[in-house]
Amino acid sequence: MKKQNLVLSILLIMVIGVGMIPQVYAQGAADGPCAGSDNLGICIVSIYRWALGLGVLLALTMIIFSGYYYMTAGGDAQKVQSAKDIFANAFIGLIILFSAVLILRTINPDLVKFKKNLDPKAAFIEQESPDVAGTFYTPRLPRGE
Repeated sequence: MKKQNLVLSILLIMVIGVGMIPQVYAQGAADGPCAGSDNLGICIVSIYRWALGLGVLLALTMIIFSGYYYMTAGGDAQKVQSAKDIFANAFIGLIILFSAVLILRTINPDLVKFKKNLDPKAAFIEQESPDVAGTFYTPRLPRGE
């Protein structure tokens, strides 16, 4: 009797589950750090923000894990020390994550200046090129800002 109820329950769950499958369309909304943007500068900033959030989440998970490990150490000095080391390393990781912009600005201030429009022509602001008659002129290309 129990086996028959179990089989019927599983069958009922499967039938209900199949009925709840959502419709799938050809193309959905794009998800991700660069969704809906063709601009490299915006994409880099988005990836940096996603990575920062992921790093903070990982560090907080390690802090919670070290607290659990500390509570379940049961007085074992080696486990307590290991939990303290995990906590210290996770805290140091959080400090590094929050000071990433400061470190990059110390190395090179241009590393944290993300331009909104990275135009490949911006590298060639002024160039000399001959015209049809062979005389040189300097065209002015737009500056990338």
